[in-house]
Order: sequence, then structure tokens, then C-alpha cells
Amino acid sequence: MNIRFSIAVLSLAVFCGCQDSSDVQRFDIQGTVTFDGKPVPAGTIMLTPSPGNTGPGGYAEIRDGKFDTAEGGQGPTGGPHHVVIQGYDGKTNPANELPMGSALFDPYETDVNLPDADTQNDFDIPATATRKPSAGGSRGKV
Repeated sequence: MNIRFSIAVLSLAVFCGCQDSSDVQRFDIQGTVTFDGKPVPAGTIMLTPSPGNTGPGGYAEIRDGKFDTAEGGQGPTGGPHHVVIQGYDGKTNPANELPMGSALFDPYETDVNLPDADTQNDFDIPATATRKPSAGGSRGKV
């Protein structure tokens, strides 16, 4: 029974992942991302369809406070989406595996309802979204 279940799940995953996306209309989204009123130097923005929205999501890279899914990203469909933004200081440090630099804030999450058209959407991340110390953070000198 476990083998049949596994085969069914695998078949469903293959079917869902191989749907022809050429008939799905995507739209480009561009805009700005600021943190505490200042442009975010580097980062990523991910748009995931919210429950009930069956279209694909999208993504873009943030450069100097701007993003555009038409330039090195992929536009989402219209409708409600959950947005996750990651912002970095832009000071690359390959030795420490920080290609975009150090994180400015923990991943910021919000929701948007996108039109069925190319659009602009700006995001202002508040200063209260700063990075929280890790659970095993520094403890100071003893």
C-alpha cells in the first residue's frame, strides 16, 4: 500500500509540475523597496499565489532600491499574492558566502492583490523590521 501511495503522489507531482504554462498570462511588476525610508541596496522579492489563486508566482532581484520582473525575474499572474522581501546592504563578502552582503532585516512578509496587467508596486519596510538576534546570540563578556 505504501508503494501505491508513493506512486500516486509522485504521479500527481509530475502532472502538476509539467502543466503547459504557455496559456498562463503573466504580468510584469516593477517598483521600489525602501527600508526605513532608504533604498534597499540589494535583495530579492518573491511573490507566491495566495490560497485560491491558481496562477504561478513571480520573483525579481532588488538593485539600488528598484526591482522589475521583466529584467532578470519572472512576472506573476494577477490576483492575491503573498510577498516575501529579503534586503541586504550590498557589500558582497564571498569569503563568508554573502553574495549580496549582510541582511538588513529579517524576511519581510506582506500581501498584495495584483491586477491582470503590468503594474507598479512600492514596498516600504519599517525600521521595526530590523534583524532580531539569533537564539544563541552573543552574550557579552563574563
